[in-house]
Amino acid sequence: METNFNDLANDVFKKLQTGTSIEERPIQDEQPINEPKPAPIMKRFLLSSPKLNVSAEVWFNEKGLLCRVDLVNCIIDRKQLTYLLSNLTQDEHAFRHTIKGSLFKVRFKEVIIDVEEFLNIYPYARNSHLVRDWWPKQLVGLHIRIYFAALDYREYCQRNQRYKPKIAMQWIKDKEYLNDWKVL
Repeated sequence: METNFNDLANDVFKKLQTGTSIEERPIQDEQPINEPKPAPIMKRFLLSSPKLNVSAEVWFNEKGLLCRVDLVNCIIDRKQLTYLLSNLTQDEHAFRHTIKGSLFKVRFKEVIIDVEEFLNIYPYARNSHLVRDWWPKQLVGLHIRIYFAALDYREYCQRNQRYKPKIAMQWIKDKEYLNDWKVL
């Protein structure tokens, strides 16, 4: 129920004229201006099959829509890839239903993408307070993009032991999250 401010002002004016007490009426849908936005909850499905020698990651966003499929680290032939992609749907509920009857072993995890989760996966922890100050000021879509890039960046740093990772805030400011760290 929306509050009509003209009606509210008229009620107050009438009560002032009659001398009755003015009761406080709460304004509906009122939210504090600086309240932090809730962090998105991503749903991660790890699909594996020792018999087929396949592993893959499938990510859905908080609305249940497909947002990422990761097949880079899996060993899969054309027939298996065709089967997997033909059963992959954009809707999480339909995906859960189709994957139940398959040969895949499924591990499910909910991941809350917030600044702490980002810092947990980022390979270099120095000066993390800078990222904590910067993070709430950005859009949720950018958080998700940076999170996925940081996962790939961490794997890159593990593959290349001589490479020294950047400080997280410098990595973000240099827009290193736009690089394809899986290919590098």
